[in-house]
Amino acid sequence: MSNEDPRKQTFFKDLEVLVVESLGNARVAYENAFKSLGIERKNVRFAKTFHDALKELDSFEPNLVFSYEVLDQGRYNDVLKKHLKLQPNRINNSFILLTQNDSIDAISKIAQQQVDLVLPIPFTVDSIKALMDKLYEMKSSPSDYRKLINAAYEQVGKDHAKVFEIVEKARELSKEAYETYYLEGLCHFKDKNFEESLKALEKSYTINPKDFNTLKLFFKTYKHQKNYYMALQYSLKLHADYPISPDMLKDLSMVAVAAGKHELILNYYDAYKKVNEPSDEIKDAISAAIVIYARCELEKIEFDKSSIQDLQKNKKYLKALKLIEEASIICATKPAILEKMIIILTQTPDNKTTKFVQVKQKEKFPKYENAPLMDALVADKDSTASQSLKMAIDTLNSGFKSEELFEIIIKRSVDMNRKEESIQEWYEQAIKIYPHIKSRLNKFYNA
Repeated sequence: MSNEDPRKQTFFKDLEVLVVESLGNARVAYENAFKSLGIERKNVRFAKTFHDALKELDSFEPNLVFSYEVLDQGRYNDVLKKHLKLQPNRINNSFILLTQNDSIDAISKIAQQQVDLVLPIPFTVDSIKALMDKLYEMKSSPSDYRKLINAAYEQVGKDHAKVFEIVEKARELSKEAYETYYLEGLCHFKDKNFEESLKALEKSYTINPKDFNTLKLFFKTYKHQKNYYMALQYSLKLHADYPISPDMLKDLSMVAVAAGKHELILNYYDAYKKVNEPSDEIKDAISAAIVIYARCELEKIEFDKSSIQDLQKNKKYLKALKLIEEASIICATKPAILEKMIIILTQTPDNKTTKFVQVKQKEKFPKYENAPLMDALVADKDSTASQSLKMAIDTLNSGFKSEELFEIIIKRSVDMNRKEESIQEWYEQAIKIYPHIKSRLNKFYNA
């Protein structure tokens, strides 16, 4: 280090570093790299778990964090979020993510200027040192404009009048000051002044139509206004230049459904498959979205006019069933999603996928309160008419209300040639509670 630039020596000497990694077998590599750079040992801490990392951030407040993408008991996202909150000035503070080179999450976080650099796995002492040199080049000589932008970021959520004052000064230093308008838009968004937010974002977009943060905030603002068409347009612009961000998958799926663009769900599902150990929230969101897509595809099929042989050759039918199976595997915490799958499948002649979903429900949610209803719907697939009828009536009488139960009762009563008065009574009760199913019931019962 003796031949190094004194400013570089000071930069590394002043660093306080938190390394978050579960395995512990790379500790020596970090320590050797840090020692050779002049980072003092007393300024370096290690955390093994997600929870340990959050505790260290509270007590230690490091200005540099190394974190694996997937951690013991969680992911890096909340560690990053807390570091950004505690240390909002990103000139003096940094976050380095350890991940595979093709991580779409890492790419999107760098585009949002939240993660500074990625350290590819596997790494060595030399690759850590090379990355630290790169970090020094990035952080050591910020322009006056960059200093003002970071000062403005520090005030977001605290003093928005101060933000507006700082960005005005920053505009005097750059003709390409799109970030100043983005920051104005962000402040207005946080203050729920959505129209003002959009005006500021338009100015940012005019200067730089490919800025990740601007496009993402456009999406969020229009979503909050329930203008799903415009939210969708900006999501498409965003993903024309950037990979789909995992933390947007839930909202992207919801907007695609609301805007009637169900075909986009498959794009989001493809993006989901590239996420390393996605959160339960993302799993449930994707699972629910896939179910909606599958339902829409199945509704296009006229099952009463299609033979089993025809359906076995129908690629859309087979694909929809496969997607439902995959969604049942993905679903993490919401048994109602699996219930919805069963309900959708009642309108098809399928038995295999229906049974598959039922098994998943019993494995994942054995105490689900609506399990008896799901059992009755599944039983209708392979029970005799009398068995199915009895189970549906018993389930209904036990307190479960469902249009599908009424449909089973009426259909099986017709199959068994039960008394007209009894069928009519069930029919009238059904359409009184669920008037929208009248046309469906009329396909097999003429009142």
